[in-house]
Amino acid sequence: MRRRQAITQVPTRPTWVLAAATALGLVLGVVPVSADEWDFLVAAGAEQVQKEQLSDTSSGVIYMVEMPYPLRAVGQIQWRELEAMGWTRCHGGNTDWVSFRDETVPSKRVVHQLVTNWSRGGRLLTIGLRYYSFDLPGQSRPVYAAPNNKLQFVDITFENDPERRDAIVWRALGCSSE
Repeated sequence: MRRRQAITQVPTRPTWVLAAATALGLVLGVVPVSADEWDFLVAAGAEQVQKEQLSDTSSGVIYMVEMPYPLRAVGQIQWRELEAMGWTRCHGGNTDWVSFRDETVPSKRVVHQLVTNWSRGGRLLTIGLRYYSFDLPGQSRPVYAAPNNKLQFVDITFENDPERRDAIVWRALGCSSE
């Protein structure tokens, strides 16, 4: 499981996120993104794109992009390309954006999230899109409100070890391990 520092406030400058990502890179083994079959999942205008080797069998791509809600950095166009490559969208995950209050961080926030899972030949691809909204002093942000910023965080994870995949996990995600 990946360990990431929680984002507790909207960064006023993208360099803050780069510094945090760089610091995490020392722990997570972040390497620059190279041209490969997954470049189409990186949205135009993406900033601070990083590729991570999470384990011997898992890797990921993270980035952020300025994009108004409810647009998706990875959406229908990329989904069609995944389907053309033989990926099947799992039944679990979200069909649209969901929001929830996250009180696990000191600066309470609302997370606006869209997660999709895909499978192909025992491989799993998870695409997470998130915005974080923070309460203003003296105000509690309603969960149902749209994000109060345009910074979308994208987290894409590739799991490549069908032998270690637990059948219960596949069923929970609504995926076929075939």
